[in-house]
Amino acid sequence: MKATIENTSDGLEIIDPIERIRQRLLTPKKVEPVPSRGRKIPYPVDTTRQIITNSLTVLTKESIYVHNDEGVLIAEVNPNQSLSLPDDRYVLDISSGMKVYFAVDSSMDIDFGSEDSEISFGSATEVVIGARSFHTNPAGTIKTTTDPSDLMKAVSLFSSALKTTSVERSYATLRGHPPIIELGNKLNIPDQFERPETGITIEIPSDVRHVLVVAPLAYYLGAKVVPGAEPLLRTPTGYSFRLGNGDEFESTVERVLRQVFFLDCIVRTEGEGPGPLYERQVVEPHLEFDIEETYNESLASRTEIYLKEPFETVMSYLPTWPVTTKLEENEKNVKFLPHLVEELSVIYTTQDDTFSNKSASHVLHEETRATAHQRWNTVRSSTVMGRSPLSAFRHSLDRSPRSGPIKIEVVCNDPKMNSEFVSVHSKYEERDRFPLEVTLHHNLTKDEFGDILAKNSDFLHYIGHIDREGFRCSNGKIDASKIDTVGATAFFLNACQSYRQGRQLIELGSQAGIVTLDDVKNREAVEVGSIVAQLLSHGFPMYATMDITRTVRTGGQQYQIIGAGKTTVSQPESGSPLLGIIKRKLGKRTIDCHTYITELSTLGGIHRPRIEPVDAYHLFPGNAGETPVTKRQLVDFLESGDFPVLLDSELRWSKEIKTTEL
Repeated sequence: MKATIENTSDGLEIIDPIERIRQRLLTPKKVEPVPSRGRKIPYPVDTTRQIITNSLTVLTKESIYVHNDEGVLIAEVNPNQSLSLPDDRYVLDISSGMKVYFAVDSSMDIDFGSEDSEISFGSATEVVIGARSFHTNPAGTIKTTTDPSDLMKAVSLFSSALKTTSVERSYATLRGHPPIIELGNKLNIPDQFERPETGITIEIPSDVRHVLVVAPLAYYLGAKVVPGAEPLLRTPTGYSFRLGNGDEFESTVERVLRQVFFLDCIVRTEGEGPGPLYERQVVEPHLEFDIEETYNESLASRTEIYLKEPFETVMSYLPTWPVTTKLEENEKNVKFLPHLVEELSVIYTTQDDTFSNKSASHVLHEETRATAHQRWNTVRSSTVMGRSPLSAFRHSLDRSPRSGPIKIEVVCNDPKMNSEFVSVHSKYEERDRFPLEVTLHHNLTKDEFGDILAKNSDFLHYIGHIDREGFRCSNGKIDASKIDTVGATAFFLNACQSYRQGRQLIELGSQAGIVTLDDVKNREAVEVGSIVAQLLSHGFPMYATMDITRTVRTGGQQYQIIGAGKTTVSQPESGSPLLGIIKRKLGKRTIDCHTYITELSTLGGIHRPRIEPVDAYHLFPGNAGETPVTKRQLVDFLESGDFPVLLDSELRWSKEIKTTEL
């Protein structure tokens, strides 16, 4: 379902009913949006509407980009800035969780405060509003046998989802979701799937392992995968690059993917877009090639240029690669590939101790169904483990559109745990811009709890007891495996040994959850539950929520993600969730900002921290780097939004920190 534009009593609301994203626009008086008749939005949009108004107030903290009628970026307006423009034709780009455009023929005064932006026109003006959801679905399905040669042909068609072969495909909006893979007794590739003619081929030995590992690289390069005696990447000029043998193959493929992707992010700064980019500033002096000249080269030529650069040149500047996945070397696991490739996960098949969780091996070793073992990486040396069955990825594609508020169901089935119940309720606070509808439930029976599980909701927070027989209710236990369907998109089962029941919820309809692998102490459960509730309600994805929780609470080590780790419950204040890191020592202060990816703000995006000395964008996810600041600059940073902060390693929230503490 596409984004919609609806009128409200004080303006308009643009809604993405799949990703559950909202953008509010205020007008001086009520307006009635009608289909646009004249002016067109010169960018892809799902829907357009036209209104007449003399001003708009946009409730956003994201930058506003102003383009002229030819699409050239002429101005960027940030919080606490103003801009006046003469009468002309303009297109404004306002993107926060979805693409929103305004097309106007008028003069403009843009006054961007700390919370919103007021756009005033010279008089009553026709404003054409366009919106596009970032949600993508596969264009169809490829059926293949398990024969390696057929698998190579199927994987070669993943790049049919690329919307360009330029460097701009390093933006996720220009990389579509690869076609779904199903297994059968005959290769069947629909005519609609055509690989871009890049001229790049990747030769690999004819076995499943090499197909699994090379899939993300082949997708990003638009490469044709063919059988070969040893792993090689070839370009049309005759250039070849060895991808290594044995265990070296997997690490080399990872290195090539990261290097090519990163240098695309650097070279794309020559095109249209905001700037400057910090990573270009620091790496350009060390590069042997000219960035401006490389921008217009073909994909194959750029790849050749990039791979002639020593990896050591760029290694220390690479953004944190958010997720690495281990797959068993099994033909059936090719069905995971479209979903892993879509998020550009690095894929390994060899055993790696970093994928094991020895403290809970007795639980995880009971797994018999196919599972992707995922490791979510952060630059703060924290690693969050997760396991995702194929059903989690499939459910994330099959979500039903809902236009109402975010619905959260909180269930407490043990009176002894009321302290967590009270704490959690206060954390799922109502947010004016992003409404949450929280429903509380006490001491439910089996039937009542079964109804809650089946009910369509965005999030289920369960507080109580779980064992091998299921969820403990007031009149017995209910086993999730005996339930027909689950309507909660995501969940948190804050109970002892909740992994098995969480796995069942994923199979029956959910796409992600947080579970426990062993027993947890009640005090630790209360602390973790409170932190998780507050982070999720502020738009942090599952993996980031676990990363922060495990950093500040030792009890967080007992929790693990199951399902799609990028899943969010609510939308963040700005495009990407932000963790502030403040250090004070000997009267000096520094700020660092760590950004996380979500389903909508993904690898290759850019972010500029709201810190006065910082004037460049940074790639995310990752850290912006420690920046010395004055007390006034630190106060301004904390007042720029409501976000979590590690204040000398203690978890706080920006709006709660007093000036006297700084």
